[in-house]
Amino acid sequence: MVSFKVAGGDLPLKAPDVQAFWEGYLGSEFLSDRTGQCSVTGEEGPLLQTLPNKVTVFGETCQITSFNKKAFQSYGKDQTLNASLSFRAGARATAALQHLLKSDIHQFTVARDPRPGAGTTLQDQKAVFWLQDATEEVELDGKSVDPNELLAAAIRGDPRSDEAPRATLSQLEAFLKTPWRGSAEGLGVQDTAFNLLILSANRSRLVVREWINVSLDHLRQDLTTFLAAQRIESPWGDPARAFGIRQLLDALAVKSVDVDNPSNVKARRESDPNLVRGLLRTAFQGTAPPPGLAPAVARSLRNPKIWGSNWCSQRLMAMAKMTVTWSNEDDEMTQTKLETLNTDLQDAPYLCGRLLAVLENAQRRATD
Repeated sequence: MVSFKVAGGDLPLKAPDVQAFWEGYLGSEFLSDRTGQCSVTGEEGPLLQTLPNKVTVFGETCQITSFNKKAFQSYGKDQTLNASLSFRAGARATAALQHLLKSDIHQFTVARDPRPGAGTTLQDQKAVFWLQDATEEVELDGKSVDPNELLAAAIRGDPRSDEAPRATLSQLEAFLKTPWRGSAEGLGVQDTAFNLLILSANRSRLVVREWINVSLDHLRQDLTTFLAAQRIESPWGDPARAFGIRQLLDALAVKSVDVDNPSNVKARRESDPNLVRGLLRTAFQGTAPPPGLAPAVARSLRNPKIWGSNWCSQRLMAMAKMTVTWSNEDDEMTQTKLETLNTDLQDAPYLCGRLLAVLENAQRRATD
């Protein structure tokens, strides 16, 4: 389609009359002969028989509604009539979701089926996220950063060396500490909400695995707690730091690490997709770490083939620290004490743990 615009004006396609014409023209192809109340807008009018657009998830072209069994149908209606959608609601919903799925800022693959040749399965999960209201970029250390990208750092973690530059976890932590209201330096983002979808594709059908909607005021505290709970120094004394969910899951997926070449990593062929959504709920809703996390970390820590990896060990211990300190009555103080080796802490279990670590190291050296 070719269009034009007069200098200083908008494209004709943005004019309400032009948009109304095209909605009516295209609607005639997809609307049924039934009228009713749109389940999204509440307006009375013709209802969609089929959706005008589809979305693409992991290469699968999916409809956002599916009524392929008689049990899903009612009152003699079939296809999208059972969803009671107007053309405007159906067209805009699919267009908006497809826009988010194509955006580098608003989507991220959080899990893929690790089995070779598995194709697209329900283990494949994509996070789609956005702020409910349009928000201007924020200034951090002299740089303008999109708040959506900042919040996504909790999922992605710091960018890898082979990835485009993105917001980092340190920028996210600075964002969480900056006043959002009540001062001249306030960012003015506290009155909106954050939305997060986890999507999978199942034979051309869209599967919503998780939906999170949380105000930024609540999210601020939840993310702060999530990052503090897992912040820990490296085995070699590098400064304490936290990790994104992708980085934590990468460590759980490691089967072995080449001691002479730590970048040579073999991954497991099985994974627990529930850990992904569980950690997302921990980070963005403040729920306790998923029940399967502690056993998964313990299994990985018992694997001698990963002991030569500094990055893997630190992330596993970050998750272990989070599971231990999360339900503690004095969470903040305990989390801070366990960020580094604390030679002043006289807690009996902590001292026993230090002694067992020395014993384990001696046994490992004896077998090398």
